[in-house]
Amino acid sequence: GDLTMRLGLAFLVTASAFQLPTTRPSHSVRRVHVRTEAAVGTEPPTTKYVVDFRNMLGRVVGYPDSVLESLDQPRFRDLLRGVQVAAVTPEVAAAFEILYEDYIPIRTAGKFIFESIDKQVQCAADRVAELCQSCDIDEECLVASLEVFQALDLNGDGSLSASEVEECCLLQSLPAVMPGGSLEMGTQDLLEKLDKDADGRVTYLEFLEGSLALFGGELGGGQKAAEYASSFMALRDSLRRQQQEQQEQGEGGQQQEQRRRQAALAAPPPPPPQGGMRGLTLRRSKGDPGARFDKMLRDFAVWEKQLMPPTAGSGTGDDESGASGGEASGLASIRNPRLRTVLEGCFVGARTPGVISALRIVYEDYRPLRLGGDLIFNLMAALIEKPKQ
Repeated sequence: GDLTMRLGLAFLVTASAFQLPTTRPSHSVRRVHVRTEAAVGTEPPTTKYVVDFRNMLGRVVGYPDSVLESLDQPRFRDLLRGVQVAAVTPEVAAAFEILYEDYIPIRTAGKFIFESIDKQVQCAADRVAELCQSCDIDEECLVASLEVFQALDLNGDGSLSASEVEECCLLQSLPAVMPGGSLEMGTQDLLEKLDKDADGRVTYLEFLEGSLALFGGELGGGQKAAEYASSFMALRDSLRRQQQEQQEQGEGGQQQEQRRRQAALAAPPPPPPQGGMRGLTLRRSKGDPGARFDKMLRDFAVWEKQLMPPTAGSGTGDDESGASGGEASGLASIRNPRLRTVLEGCFVGARTPGVISALRIVYEDYRPLRLGGDLIFNLMAALIEKPKQ
């Protein structure tokens, strides 16, 4: 109780690190479609906090991929995609639901951050909708263009570079979908044409709008949405053929995958959101929270081996009480069912890549939730040491 009180006071102090927007966007925001199916939980909600949590998680699950790709900040995109993975991972979702319901600091900070990021998503959704309307494109075209963009974005940083354009043979593939059947420009010329705001980054929306201009000469030049979608699908197929020919000429699939991984590792990590962007302003903390997070992952891996050894079967703890009716061991030795659920969710989340990425961003960038994470970790450490208390 004392630790929770201190954490609550710490949250009130560190919450000043965040700044909500003082004004709403002047343009109308088209709300993102949200799936109606429950993201987590098969049991009826017992409290309004559970209802709130499931509504928030369901909303994140419903964010379209084209809108996420249009977010200004790569870390926001990676965070939300990690939450989408967590939502369909039952053990992790159940653990998050308990933490949100039981711990006031986590609930307060989590809701605050969700509302701030949701505003960013709505602004991105508005930009996508406006582009769809002005360029006469539909969902099919968005899906096809997104497949092409993600195939080109080898390191997954949300923008295209000259090396990625050359690696994926884009210049060789574009003529197949051009009106005249030819493309008289080099890599740098193409990137400058696509980079509408000239900031050195070709984002998904810039790629989409610039590609439509290439396909039709001028936007609104008479092509229908189906024709645009057909052009993107033809470009996607052409890229695949070019890459296949590249493999057949001596570069095997394993070598190409290795080159993809090297490109991803060589790319600098996307910077955390800084001041000046709409919605959320973050303050970097002292020290190295990333190293602390890595140690937590290692500790959870060790604890999982201790409590859920390979000989225990499925690892759920259901068969760990012993056939002789003796004293329970492993997860079954933890008498508090909610803490047991949280611990199992920690084990699963600590080895699920998408969840790890999201938790890392939360832990490194959001100080109130980092304090909550430390609290949960210390609680789990005490639980491992004395599971029966």
